[in-house]
Amino acid sequence: MIRITRKHAADCVQKNPIKGKWLLTLGALYFFSMSARLVIGFANLSTLPWFHKSLPAFFHLVLATFVLSLAAFHMDWICKNNKLDVSEGLQ
Repeated sequence: MIRITRKHAADCVQKNPIKGKWLLTLGALYFFSMSARLVIGFANLSTLPWFHKSLPAFFHLVLATFVLSLAAFHMDWICKNNKLDVSEGLQ
């Protein structure tokens, strides 16, 4: 994650929409499966060890969010300069 973040911070990564679609699909599956693990663990199967431990599931949600943010970058959902143009909003 540190290596990927450094490359993005140095602007050494080109946007790739195909890669973004794959990352979006994998990240969404990852996120929803870990969310389901948390919900099932809290609601029903807390007696089983895999569902009982919530901290690893929260950590996996953080990892899934990182994958989804990479997908957003490659899908061009994040502005390159991150500056808000006030005159655009007033028109």
